Amino acid sequence: MNTSPLLRRAILALSTVARPAGLTLAGAFVLCAATSVCLAQASSGITGTVTDPSGAIVPGANVTIVNVATQQTFNVVSGSAGQYTVTGLQPGRYKVTVAAPGFSKAVKDDVNVEVTTQATIDLRSTPAEVRPRSRFLLH
Repeated sequence: MNTSPLLRRAILALSTVARPAGLTLAGAFVLCAATSVCLAQASSGITGTVTDPSGAIVPGANVTIVNVATQQTFNVVSGSAGQYTVTGLQPGRYKVTVAAPGFSKAVKDDVNVEVTTQATIDLRSTPAEVRPRSRFLLH
């Protein structure tokens, strides 16, 4: 079996701890597998770029990512290149919303995040509707 050096060290450390604690090698393996799953979730996330209709980047946009099942919310701001990244997400379905001054809100529903993957969601914000201002005269 071809195992990584990190996995071999983890198994060795767990088996050293497992013997005095009365655990079997199988128990040590279960602990190692559970740790691997937890570490894998840390690399799951959503990344993307916020642009306008012409493809120009939109820095400083507020990006909100919501886990549909738990309603856990993550807020980030797009960087100078319009990019945003949120990692450490639990696998599941998410909703991504982008809001920036002068632009309409952009929403992407039903974003699927899987274990150890980065979902790429590029969002395009459109300029907000310009409403004519009313003029009032006060006497």
